Amino acid sequence: MSALILGVAFVFQSCRGPEGLPGPQGPEGPAGPEILPAVFDVSATFTAANQYRQSITMPSKLEVYDTDVVMVYLNYDVTTIGGKEAKIWRALPLVVPVNTGFFQYNFDFTQYDVEFFLEGTIDLTTLDNTWTKDQLFRVVVIPADKAPERKAAVDLSNYEEVAKAYGIDEAKVVKLEAR
Repeated sequence: MSALILGVAFVFQSCRGPEGLPGPQGPEGPAGPEILPAVFDVSATFTAANQYRQSITMPSKLEVYDTDVVMVYLNYDVTTIGGKEAKIWRALPLVVPVNTGFFQYNFDFTQYDVEFFLEGTIDLTTLDNTWTKDQLFRVVVIPADKAPERKAAVDLSNYEEVAKAYGIDEAKVVKLEAR
C-alpha cells in the first residue's frame, strides 16, 4: 500500500500542465512604513537669563528611538537664487569666530527633547542680537532603522543633500516653540 501511495505521489509531482490565465488583482494592502524623517523648525532666543539655552520637547506623535539620528541645522543666512529667496542651512555644531575669540551654536538631544545652546571662549553677553535673537533651527529626526542604505551615502552635514535623499517637503515642515 505504501508503494502505491509513493508511486501516485511521484506521478503527481512530475505532472505539469500549461500555466493558466492570471487571476484578478487583489485588494491594495496597507501602506508601508514611512521612510521620511520628521522635520520641524524652532525659533530660539539666547539670553543670560536662560543661560544661553533653549529646548523643545519632541512632538508627542513622534516616537524617537535611541538609534535614530537627530541633526540640527541653523538658518545661517538667506540668499536669492533665480529670483527666489533661499535659506542657507549650516549643520551644528557651528563655530563662529569673532574679534576676541569664538562661540558656537551646539545641541544635544534625547529621545524626548532637543536642547540648543551657545558656548565659547568669549563673554556671551557681548554678542550682538543678530547672533542671539530669533535664531531659526531646523531639526531632522532620521529613523536609522528605516533607511540604512541611504544613510551611508548622504552627507548629513549638508541639509540640501539630506532633504533630497529623504524627500523632505518644505511645505510640511512643522513649527515648534522653544521653551
